[in-house]
Amino acid sequence: MGIPSIYDRVCQQALANRLEPIFEKVLDPSSFGYRKGRKTADALTKIWREIQAGNEWIVDAGLKDYFGSVDHDKLLTLVGSRWPTAEC
Repeated sequence: MGIPSIYDRVCQQALANRLEPIFEKVLDPSSFGYRKGRKTADALTKIWREIQAGNEWIVDAGLKDYFGSVDHDKLLTLVGSRWPTAEC
């Protein structure tokens, strides 16, 4: 695993700053992983609320190497379809 250069980190943060507001609106509210402003305690609170409401199933899933194996052309097409063209 490489250590990102300052340039890489700046580019990553710039993209995150631009993409987060676009995609935050469409992500499932029950998703907590790697989302700004959401922490483990929020996920645990959600779990306890679901248990108290009588729900019996809680799913925690992880996809090994998802971003390394996803079709990047398709991913970029899907991201592009959400990108507000008037603001580019």
